[in-house]
Amino acid sequence: MSGPAPAVGTDVSPAPPTRRLRAPLRPSPFPPPRAQHRCCVLRLPNQFFPIPSARVITMVSSKQPVRLYSKGLVMGYKRSLRNQYVNQVRIKVQGLDDKKDTDFYMGKRVAYIYKAKTVKKATPKTEGRYRVVWGKIIGAHGNNGCVRAKFRKNLPPTSIGGPVRVMMYPSRV
Repeated sequence: MSGPAPAVGTDVSPAPPTRRLRAPLRPSPFPPPRAQHRCCVLRLPNQFFPIPSARVITMVSSKQPVRLYSKGLVMGYKRSLRNQYVNQVRIKVQGLDDKKDTDFYMGKRVAYIYKAKTVKKATPKTEGRYRVVWGKIIGAHGNNGCVRAKFRKNLPPTSIGGPVRVMMYPSRV
């Protein structure tokens, strides 16, 4: 026997698992952007463009360390269907999602930092195991915000998928 029979009117199927729903995003306090030609932009009074609060300014001026670079990721070499060109690397910069925004990063310095096995030229801050390969952003790649960079020495294949630092200099402003 398999056990007592269920009472009449009771449900024997297990309860379906409950799904946790993601909390809805808060609406932005800024008006949604409108697609306009740059010659036809309507100039609005300053009430629509709020001044940054004093709280933000005090956070920047505090004694906390400030990161002076953007994080990036090496996606791979520039390539076509059958050839790859190892003198240029594709980099995805954090927070860069559009081709028009890549213009700010043109000419910026890029640093690929890696840890080597042998110790050379130890400094007080490092053990001498860290090395840097410097490069420069030279162009956009596609429409999704990727950029192309050229390094002084070609990056090794082990750098693919690795982090890079996109420095905020030299400035063109």
